[in-house]
Amino acid sequence: MSTENSQMPYHPSDAYCPNGSCDWLKLLTIAIPFSVLAAFVLAVVITPVFVTGICAIIVPVIAGAVLGCVAERLFRLAHCRNPKVAAGLGILLGTTMFLGSYHAYFVWSKGVGAVTRIDSLPRFIDFHMRHDVFLGRRGIQSLSPVRNWILFTLNWLCAACACAAVTTFGAMRAYCENCKCRMVKKNATAPSGKASAVVAAITAKQIDSLPEWPAVNLEGGTPASSFQLEYCPGQSQQAECGPIFLTAMEIGKGKENAFFVRRLQLSVDEAAELEKKLSFR
Repeated sequence: MSTENSQMPYHPSDAYCPNGSCDWLKLLTIAIPFSVLAAFVLAVVITPVFVTGICAIIVPVIAGAVLGCVAERLFRLAHCRNPKVAAGLGILLGTTMFLGSYHAYFVWSKGVGAVTRIDSLPRFIDFHMRHDVFLGRRGIQSLSPVRNWILFTLNWLCAACACAAVTTFGAMRAYCENCKCRMVKKNATAPSGKASAVVAAITAKQIDSLPEWPAVNLEGGTPASSFQLEYCPGQSQQAECGPIFLTAMEIGKGKENAFFVRRLQLSVDEAAELEKKLSFR
């Protein structure tokens, strides 16, 4: 990352940070139960390819991400702004889905009566780790419990981490505390190197001194300055509905994206003035 990132010209307290709040009643009575139900449904769906080792790693990542999207939507109903809680629940949900696929396989093997035999699941998994075989070179089947346990652990981590990544990202999205809703975004681009100029003008309270810059087409990896405004959906009907946040960064082909500010809080007037200089949409 660029060295400018360590010398950002704004005070960190001005930037948005999730406050850790949540509607715990909705989380416990709606979001978590339905997320667990989604985990069980996905466990049954992926059992044929998950347990047999087909598309190992890929299937857990995709399934974990899908489960994370479902859980994130449900956590949104509970107004979850606590990344740690969202991450912890994401890991538990991913784990539930992963182990649930083995339990579904166990029930399929032993019959419906095995649904409640959760106590037998560890022995069932251990048996498969010690006896499952895979095709080696020249089509020869070989038995490798160590390989099975390694693959089991990697699949487990992939499912849990993919789910947690999505739920955590959702909890970190900007939120309007006045209207109790997630903020929406609009973006703009400008010629490369303009992000620092915009941040400096905001810091100096001289946004009106900036020229108007044309939008840059990012296709083909063209270097450019990128800007994003996050604001409450009710902002157009109520001027003081909630804060507005600006993210400014430099992007370019073949180099790491360099942030100049992340979610710097702007006033309504500052945001309106900035929109006159950049083509937000």
